[in-house]
Amino acid sequence: EEAAAPIDTKELRLRVAESWMELGRPDRADAWLENLSYRELSKKSADGMPPAMSAGQRRATYRELSVILDSASATGELPISDHEFRSFATRFRQLIMDCEYDILRLTKKAATVAEATGRA
Repeated sequence: EEAAAPIDTKELRLRVAESWMELGRPDRADAWLENLSYRELSKKSADGMPPAMSAGQRRATYRELSVILDSASATGELPISDHEFRSFATRFRQLIMDCEYDILRLTKKAATVAEATGRA
Protein backbone atom coordinates (compact mmCIF):
# COMPACT_ATOMS: atom_id res chain seq x y z
CA GLU A 1 0.00 0.00 0.00
CA GLU A 2 1.37 3.39 -1.00
CA ALA A 3 1.72 6.18 1.52
CA ALA A 4 -0.82 8.97 1.15
CA ALA A 5 0.44 12.06 -0.63
CA PRO A 6 0.57 15.24 1.44
CA ILE A 7 -2.65 17.19 1.18
CA ASP A 8 -2.51 20.57 -0.54
CA THR A 9 -5.20 22.34 1.48
CA LYS A 10 -5.48 25.15 -1.07
CA GLU A 11 -6.38 22.68 -3.82
CA LEU A 12 -8.73 20.82 -1.50
CA ARG A 13 -10.49 24.05 -0.52
CA LEU A 14 -10.76 25.12 -4.18
CA ARG A 15 -12.26 21.77 -5.17
CA VAL A 16 -14.77 21.87 -2.33
CA ALA A 17 -15.70 25.46 -3.24
CA GLU A 18 -16.17 24.44 -6.89
CA SER A 19 -18.49 21.66 -5.77
CA TRP A 20 -20.57 24.08 -3.68
CA MET A 21 -20.81 26.43 -6.67
CA GLU A 22 -22.06 23.56 -8.83
CA LEU A 23 -24.70 22.83 -6.21
CA GLY A 24 -25.86 26.45 -6.35
CA ARG A 25 -24.45 27.40 -2.95
CA PRO A 26 -22.02 30.30 -3.50
CA ASP A 27 -22.31 31.20 0.19
CA ARG A 28 -20.83 27.82 1.15
CA ALA A 29 -18.15 28.17 -1.55
CA ASP A 30 -17.14 31.54 -0.11
CA ALA A 31 -16.97 30.05 3.38
CA TRP A 32 -14.47 27.40 2.19
CA LEU A 33 -12.25 30.06 0.62
CA GLU A 34 -12.40 32.78 3.28
CA ASN A 35 -9.27 31.64 5.14
CA LEU A 36 -7.03 31.49 2.07
CA SER A 37 -4.58 34.32 1.57
CA TYR A 38 -3.93 35.96 -1.78
CA ARG A 39 -0.47 34.34 -1.78
CA GLU A 40 -2.00 30.88 -1.31
CA LEU A 41 -4.55 31.48 -4.05
CA SER A 42 -1.94 32.69 -6.52
CA LYS A 43 0.55 29.88 -5.77
CA LYS A 44 0.63 27.23 -8.49
CA SER A 45 2.50 24.02 -8.88
CA ALA A 46 5.48 24.02 -11.23
CA ASP A 47 3.29 23.04 -14.18
CA GLY A 48 0.33 25.21 -13.15
CA MET A 49 -1.83 22.22 -12.26
CA PRO A 50 -2.82 20.61 -8.98
CA PRO A 51 -0.65 17.70 -7.88
CA ALA A 52 -1.63 14.32 -9.27
CA MET A 53 -3.33 11.75 -7.08
CA SER A 54 -1.10 8.81 -6.27
CA ALA A 55 -1.82 5.61 -8.19
CA GLY A 56 -2.86 3.93 -4.94
CA GLN A 57 -5.22 6.76 -4.04
CA ARG A 58 -6.72 6.72 -7.52
CA ARG A 59 -7.25 2.93 -7.44
CA ALA A 60 -8.80 3.07 -3.95
CA THR A 61 -11.16 5.88 -4.94
CA TYR A 62 -12.15 4.03 -8.10
CA ARG A 63 -12.87 0.81 -6.16
CA GLU A 64 -14.96 2.64 -3.54
CA LEU A 65 -17.01 4.48 -6.16
CA SER A 66 -17.42 1.33 -8.24
CA VAL A 67 -19.00 -0.53 -5.33
CA ILE A 68 -21.64 2.19 -5.05
CA LEU A 69 -22.31 2.21 -8.81
CA ASP A 70 -22.45 -1.60 -9.01
CA SER A 71 -25.02 -1.64 -6.21
CA ALA A 72 -27.05 1.06 -7.96
CA SER A 73 -26.94 -0.91 -11.22
CA ALA A 74 -28.17 -4.05 -9.49
CA THR A 75 -30.98 -2.46 -7.51
CA GLY A 76 -31.89 0.58 -9.60
CA GLU A 77 -31.37 2.83 -6.56
CA LEU A 78 -28.34 4.51 -5.05
CA PRO A 79 -27.54 2.83 -1.72
CA ILE A 80 -26.50 6.14 -0.16
CA SER A 81 -28.11 9.19 1.43
CA ASP A 82 -28.34 12.61 -0.24
CA HIS A 83 -25.36 13.81 1.81
CA GLU A 84 -23.34 10.75 0.81
CA PHE A 85 -24.34 11.30 -2.82
CA ARG A 86 -22.84 14.78 -2.73
CA SER A 87 -19.61 13.28 -1.40
CA PHE A 88 -19.76 10.58 -4.09
CA ALA A 89 -20.28 13.20 -6.81
CA THR A 90 -17.37 15.31 -5.53
CA ARG A 91 -15.04 12.31 -5.36
CA PHE A 92 -16.13 11.12 -8.81
CA ARG A 93 -15.47 14.57 -10.24
CA GLN A 94 -12.04 14.71 -8.58
CA LEU A 95 -11.15 11.33 -10.06
CA ILE A 96 -12.21 12.40 -13.55
CA MET A 97 -10.45 15.76 -13.23
CA ASP A 98 -7.26 14.03 -12.11
CA CYS A 99 -7.37 11.83 -15.21
CA GLU A 100 -7.95 14.88 -17.40
CA TYR A 101 -5.00 16.64 -15.76
CA ASP A 102 -2.90 13.54 -16.55
CA ILE A 103 -3.62 14.09 -20.24
CA LEU A 104 -2.52 17.71 -19.93
CA ARG A 105 0.59 16.71 -17.98
CA LEU A 106 1.54 14.14 -20.63
CA THR A 107 0.93 16.64 -23.43
CA LYS A 108 3.17 19.21 -21.71
CA LYS A 109 5.83 16.59 -21.02
CA ALA A 110 5.78 15.40 -24.65
CA ALA A 111 6.11 18.99 -25.87
CA THR A 112 9.02 19.59 -23.48
CA VAL A 113 10.79 16.42 -24.62
CA ALA A 114 10.18 17.23 -28.29
CA GLU A 115 11.55 20.73 -27.78
CA ALA A 116 14.60 19.45 -25.91
CA THR A 117 15.39 16.91 -28.62
CA GLY A 118 14.74 19.33 -31.48
CA ARG A 119 11.62 17.55 -32.72
CA ALA A 120 9.23 20.43 -32.05
